[in-house]
Amino acid sequence: MMDTESFGLPLIAPAVPRRFYFLFGAPIQTTPALAADRAACQQLYREVKGQVEGGLGYLLRRRESDPYRDLLPRLAQAPSFEP
Repeated sequence: MMDTESFGLPLIAPAVPRRFYFLFGAPIQTTPALAADRAACQQLYREVKGQVEGGLGYLLRRRESDPYRDLLPRLAQAPSFEP
């Protein structure tokens, strides 16, 4: 290293763990015969896609309104809420 250069160690800050949100939907019934019916497959795909998008939207809204989503409030008190 030359005399005119300065060297500083980078500051590393670990990420604070955030809350995870899960939603389990109703089981989706399929049959081997469904695989042969393209229209039925497309309909099922649209239904599943709608359910997944709806569930993600719900979880995002709940996350925004969750007062315990950050670590410090969670450390002080364990929350409980009805979905």
